[in-house]
Amino acid sequence: MKKLSITVVHRLPNRVRIKLSLPMKDPKNFYKTIKNNLSTLYFKYNKRNYSLLLEFEPSEILLQEIIYRVGIAFSIENGLVPVRLLEGYEYKSISPVSLYALASIGAAGTNKIFNSNDTKLQNSMDVFAMGMTVGSVLEHAYGEVKRRGMFDIEILPALYLLKSFITETKLSTVLIMWLTTFGRHLTVPKQTAKMLKVFRSKNSQGYQYTATILDDHTIENFSDFVHNIFFRKNIPYLGFNERYVTLSNH
Repeated sequence: MKKLSITVVHRLPNRVRIKLSLPMKDPKNFYKTIKNNLSTLYFKYNKRNYSLLLEFEPSEILLQEIIYRVGIAFSIENGLVPVRLLEGYEYKSISPVSLYALASIGAAGTNKIFNSNDTKLQNSMDVFAMGMTVGSVLEHAYGEVKRRGMFDIEILPALYLLKSFITETKLSTVLIMWLTTFGRHLTVPKQTAKMLKVFRSKNSQGYQYTATILDDHTIENFSDFVHNIFFRKNIPYLGFNERYVTLSNH
């Protein structure tokens, strides 16, 4: 089963838009779970992109608790499966294609060291590495345009380096292109995320749901790996970061 997650796309003190990783199964019960003891709650679900718009009274409930309630409702209708709470669009800057491109550069570099006499093979490997790198750069640019409406300025040096490679085939040009495009993403901090786990207990009035919310340090991509190895150790450890949210379902 695909991992469940909710992503906070936009927020205001009395309004929040959240994107679900899977379609909502029962909007009526979903609304009922979130509203619970609130007097007013505006609820609008978009079936096309799985996004949920909520408007509420800040005097009744805090924004963060509304977000937690969405996570609880999402978990409940999916069999109490844990839910990841994400801030902003989830985006993997170091994609598999860019890692394959880096591997091709490494293979070409290894061949250059141990088999330098075969210039024809080396030239073919350099061209292949450049092709993979150009493909990964284009994929990266497309992802940035789709996510933000524009591409990073770091894409422009890649075009100059491609022109330089066409003039003179050099593996170092390919490596510089890869580093200028993806180098900074190796040190991008892991996306802020929390893990919400829901537990159900029965009482005289029905069911009670208790959710625990903890910081999530799951490693899901290469950027996360680099950040956890080299940067997380410099961040003070918060030992008591667990939170609890309780909802009753009569």
